Amino acid sequence: GSGGVFTASTSVTSDITGYAQWEAGSPVVYTGTFETNGGSAVASRIDVSYIASSPVSTRADYVFEGWYTDNTFMNKVSFPYAVTNHITLHANWTPAHYNVTFETNGGTTLPSLSNVALIGTEPVTTKSGWYFLGWYTNSSLTGGKVSFPYVLTADTTLYAKWSTIDMVQITGGTFTMGSPGTEVSHNPDEVQHEVTLSPFYMGKYEVTQKEWNDVMGTSPSSFTGDTLPVEQVSWYDAVEYCNALSVLEGLTPAYTIDKINQDPNNSNPFDPYKWTVTWDKNADGYRLPTEAEWEYAARAGTTTPFNTGENITTDQANYNGNFPYNGNAVGTYRNTTTAVGTFAANAWGLYDMHGNVWEWAWDWYGTYS
Repeated sequence: GSGGVFTASTSVTSDITGYAQWEAGSPVVYTGTFETNGGSAVASRIDVSYIASSPVSTRADYVFEGWYTDNTFMNKVSFPYAVTNHITLHANWTPAHYNVTFETNGGTTLPSLSNVALIGTEPVTTKSGWYFLGWYTNSSLTGGKVSFPYVLTADTTLYAKWSTIDMVQITGGTFTMGSPGTEVSHNPDEVQHEVTLSPFYMGKYEVTQKEWNDVMGTSPSSFTGDTLPVEQVSWYDAVEYCNALSVLEGLTPAYTIDKINQDPNNSNPFDPYKWTVTWDKNADGYRLPTEAEWEYAARAGTTTPFNTGENITTDQANYNGNFPYNGNAVGTYRNTTTAVGTFAANAWGLYDMHGNVWEWAWDWYGTYS
C-alpha cells in the first residue's frame, strides 16, 4: 500500500486506523518429535506448522489414550494440531483390559486372549479340506475383515471364514476397461471407459473336474482328468454350480433361477432356455464375476494386450500356438486342456486367466450405454 509507515516512536495527533502490510515469504515452521513411551516409533515431523491427524503408535497389551504436550499427561492434543513451537508430544498408555474369543467355524480351536489391546499377527487355525479366507468381526462374514496387527477397542469375537475353493482376495480400485483403438486385434465394442470396483474374492484356479463332480455329480468334459478344468458347461450350468456349492457350505445362494418364466430381456436366438436368473447382491454365496471384475482381475494392474505384456507365448498359456498374436513366432499346439495352475500366475496370484478354457462371467453381451 501507500502512505506513512508507523514505528514505535510515531506521534499520534488524532484518531487513526492502522493497516498491516505483509510480504510473501516462507511460512513459520517447526519440528515435532514424538516420545512413544514404549510404543512403536513415530518419525519426527520436520518443518511443519500443523499435524493433520494423530500419528499412529502401537504397544502390545496397552491401550493408546492419546498424545500430550507434557510428560505428566495433563494437556491432551486434539488433531489437526497447530504447531507454534518446536515441540515433543508424549504418548499416554493404559494397561489393556480387552478380551478376545475365536469362533473358528469348524477349524482347530484357539484359546481366548485376556487383557490385551493388540493382536500382532494373524492367529492360525486349520480345517481339513478347506481354505482359510481370514478373520471377521461379524458372524455373517460379509464385512469387517480384520487386518493385522489389529488394535482392539472393546471385547471382541473374531470369526473364521472358510471356502472349499482356493480363493484370492482382489483389492478394489479403478481401472480402464476395454482396449485402445490402436491395439492389434482391437474390436469396435472394446470401448475404453473407467470402472471402479469394490474388493471381491475370485478362485485362484479354474474350477476343476473333480470340484465340479463333487458338487454336481456329473462329468461333462471332453478332456478328462481330476485336475483339468471343467468344460462343456453352459452359463446356466455355471450359475447352478454356484448355488449348489453355496448350499453345501451353508451359504445363502446368490441366484434365484426361474425355469418356468422366460427372461423377457433375453433375445439370444441361440438360447433355447431363457431362464430368468436374478442375482441377490446381499447373499454371501458363490457367484460368477461380472465382466468388469473378470477383466480387472485378468489384467492385474497391466494395460497391455495380455497380463504378460505385448505378447503371450505357449510357454505362458495353453492355446493353439499355430495362431500366434500379431505375427509372433508359432508355438505349441497341445490339442488338450492342461491341469489348472500349469503356467505362472498373474501378478495377483490368479492362474489361467489367458488360455486353457473360456470362462463364464455374469453379464450377457450388449452395447455399452
